[in-house]
Amino acid sequence: MGMSLQAINKRLETGKLSQEELERMASVMGCEYHSFFQFDDGSKVE
Repeated sequence: MGMSLQAINKRLETGKLSQEELERMASVMGCEYHSFFQFDDGSKVE
């Protein structure tokens, strides 16, 4: 990801990860990151 493990841990602790960093983390881990609001009727806002 281009960051030290300490830097990643600190950002995870503080919750200060950007959308791009979260997507990069997912890519590195071989999974997908989704960020959206989902309502009871099933509609989503991404």
